[in-house]
Amino acid sequence: MDTSEGPSRSSSIPCSTPGRIIIGVDFGTTGTGISVILVEGQDGTTCSGCVTQWLSGANQPKVPSRIAYARNNPSFSMPSSCWGFEIQPNMNACSWTKLLLDHKAELAEFDDEVLRAAVSLGMFHPANYLQHVLNFAWRTIRQELGVALDRLPINLLFTVPAMWFQKSRILSNQAVTRAWRDKRPQDTITLMSEPEAAAEAVYKLHRSELQVGDGVLICDCGGGTVDISTYLITDCDQFSLSRIASVQGGKCGGTAIDSRLYELLSKRLPSAFKYLNYLIAPGSKFSCTFEGVKQVFGGDEGKDIFRLPLDLRRGQRACTLPYFDPARKELILSREDVQNLFDPVIAKIISLINSQIMAAGKEYGSPVINVASKNISRRRWRVTTWSTGRRSSSVEESSALWTWDSSATPPWV
Repeated sequence: MDTSEGPSRSSSIPCSTPGRIIIGVDFGTTGTGISVILVEGQDGTTCSGCVTQWLSGANQPKVPSRIAYARNNPSFSMPSSCWGFEIQPNMNACSWTKLLLDHKAELAEFDDEVLRAAVSLGMFHPANYLQHVLNFAWRTIRQELGVALDRLPINLLFTVPAMWFQKSRILSNQAVTRAWRDKRPQDTITLMSEPEAAAEAVYKLHRSELQVGDGVLICDCGGGTVDISTYLITDCDQFSLSRIASVQGGKCGGTAIDSRLYELLSKRLPSAFKYLNYLIAPGSKFSCTFEGVKQVFGGDEGKDIFRLPLDLRRGQRACTLPYFDPARKELILSREDVQNLFDPVIAKIISLINSQIMAAGKEYGSPVINVASKNISRRRWRVTTWSTGRRSSSVEESSALWTWDSSATPPWV
């Protein structure tokens, strides 16, 4: 289904006479966010908001980064490809397509090897999905905000992992350009580092609490990648930052845990694994249930056994207890099983944080960061702390919202 079909609404952005439009796209491995900033007239006044209403009536801050093609789903009535919340549980859909933009990059120190193997199985080009995202953004601006796109220049801000090599940034720019078919000479594409977008969010949320000399550590744990960067605040009024240490990161985000679950399935249900396909794909009942497990695991849920719905129809004969309950058609995971899925991924993230703290302290000449503990089972979290020890906070908002005025120089340059 094309983005031109069906109702859609966005967050209200009261703006009268905009002079240019800034679109922020936070293209994540598992979810994508869109923000819109309208810059008015000569005084540069801005008003902004995030898209929260998507096709199929979903009211969420992000839309799933998934696309399904009609040719791969002959049993469904699909005149064209569908994306995001339009995808039904039993459809064959492409997921994790963002990681294709980095599939030729060298293996970084903290990459998750299992995730890399899963991505190498092959998927379609990310530009196919991004075209749906951009078309939806244009339609939202035209119909919901009443803005005429043909008269205004557009600056598209596209966030990328900080650790991506230059060739991956080039691939990202090419994917956006390919998706933006109606790009005009006055329109621009700007790639923005994800930790820098998060730093901007910290400033907007805690501006009154920041002081010159404060150290800020940003740990962005996304669906596919983790980026960590450390900054020193040199000017609070203009939010001027100085990067203390080199950015570190790797592909050890939430999907790395999913990949390890798939690896466990292939070992425990070897005769049935090749038939699972859409039964365990993102968006399936199995995947959604496991997502719930990940969100609460590590807290006080008190469960020793976790059951995931798995309606096996082929290869079921060899699948029995204690790993599979044929009567209830459920995969059975013990607490130790889930812990073993988390531990290698969390260990990589902790190594990243420790390495960044040591590098920042060495570069600055004294310790500037004290990291507060967070619930590490959360799918996506950012930790921000200050050297004064006044407080710690977590920023959950999509980094797509926090974009700067395209006419000004970003504060971290």
